Amino acid sequence: MAVPGLAGLRVAGADAFTFLQGQATCDLRRIGPARSSLGAFCNPQGRVVATFRILAWEEGYLLLLPAELAEAVAKRLRMYVLRAKVEIQPTAIGLAGIAGPAAARIRPLPAETDAVIPTGDLAWIRVLDRDPRWLVVGEPRRIEAMRRELESRPDVVVADDTAWSLREIRSGVPTIHTATSEKFLPQMLNLDLVGGIGFDKGCYTGQEVIARAQFRGQVKRRLYRLAGPLPRTPAPGEPLVDEGETAGQVIDAAPAGSVRELLAVVRCDRAHSSTIRLEAEPAIPLHRLDLGYTLP
Repeated sequence: MAVPGLAGLRVAGADAFTFLQGQATCDLRRIGPARSSLGAFCNPQGRVVATFRILAWEEGYLLLLPAELAEAVAKRLRMYVLRAKVEIQPTAIGLAGIAGPAAARIRPLPAETDAVIPTGDLAWIRVLDRDPRWLVVGEPRRIEAMRRELESRPDVVVADDTAWSLREIRSGVPTIHTATSEKFLPQMLNLDLVGGIGFDKGCYTGQEVIARAQFRGQVKRRLYRLAGPLPRTPAPGEPLVDEGETAGQVIDAAPAGSVRELLAVVRCDRAHSSTIRLEAEPAIPLHRLDLGYTLP
C-alpha cells in the first residue's frame, strides 16, 4: 500500500527535545524508540499549521507531514530556533503502508496504536485503525525492495495511495493541506481524541488558546466522517452548507466504490442534520458515518 503525499523533516541536535516540546501539541515525553505520536504545529492563535506523525530517528526526531507543507513548516520552525542547538532539515525517506491479518505473518509487528518496532533499517508503526494497519519507514531503496517482496506474496495485497487515504478517513485521522492550514483549532480536528495533544505538558506555541477552548467548553466544531454519491472527489477546503447556512469545510476526501467519503470539520449543532450538502453539489445529500473512535 503506498502512502500518499508525505515528506520527512528531521529535527536533531542537543536541544531538539526542548525545542519541539515548545512547538508541538503532542507531548514528546511519550516519544521513544518504541512509541510515535500524532501531533500538530500551531500558530500563536492556536490554529493548526500542519499535522504530522513524529518518531525517534537517528539521534533526533523524524516528522512525517504533508509534502506540500514541509518547506513552509521547516521555515516557520527555524524562526523559533534562536540560539537553540537544533538542526531542521528535509530528509529523503521511503514510506509504505500494509494492512490486514496477513501482514502480521511477515514478522512480529506492533499491536498497540502508535507503537513502533525497529527491524534493522526499517521502522514499523501501528497506526490508528479498527483493522490492523502499519506505516513502514526507511531509506527509499530499502522500502522499494520491501514493496517488491510484498507484491510477490499472494497473501499480501499492495494497494495504491487512494486506499491508504480512504483508511485514514475511515479511522478519523486528519491531514491538513495548504487550503486548510491555519483554519482550525486542533480539537476541531479531533487531535485531542487520537493522542495528538498533551494538555499537561506545559507551554507551546498556541497553547493558551487551545487550553482555554478545551477547559471552557468552547469547541463548537468537530471532525466528522461523511459520505455521498458525489460525481467527483471534493478538494480540501471546500465548504459544506445546511439549508443555506455554512456548516463546515472538507478536510480530506477519497473515492469508495460508488460514493465519496470525506472528513470535514462541521458545526456540532449541524452534525446530525440530514440536509448537509457540499456547496458545489447542492442536490446530493451527505450522510454521517461512524469514526474509529467516540466523539464527546
